[in-house]
Amino acid sequence: SVEQYVRTEQRHACRAARGAMRLLGMAGLDLARRVQRGAGSGRRLWWAGGSLAMGTGIWAMHFVAMLSFSMPGMEFSYDIGLTALSLLIAVLVTGVAFAVMSRAGRSV
Repeated sequence: SVEQYVRTEQRHACRAARGAMRLLGMAGLDLARRVQRGAGSGRRLWWAGGSLAMGTGIWAMHFVAMLSFSMPGMEFSYDIGLTALSLLIAVLVTGVAFAVMSRAGRSV
């Protein structure tokens, strides 16, 4: 039936999203470690890449959780501008955290 097909497709999409979130998180942590070992412009590139990967992973995890949230009698909608802003905030906050960690000499 159509309903079974949609459920199956949603399960596959959720599995793919979980896998992508894991990869983004692992890549972010790996790049953050490289920030500590890097120097000059290379260090800034590792920092930017790590911030983007980890921030996107954190954002995606929360976004997928919000997509799965439902309450009887309530409709949800998402504004593309606010959704993009939330992604930007996640990346920026992660960048600040990585910068603080790398300056304090702490390991990730």
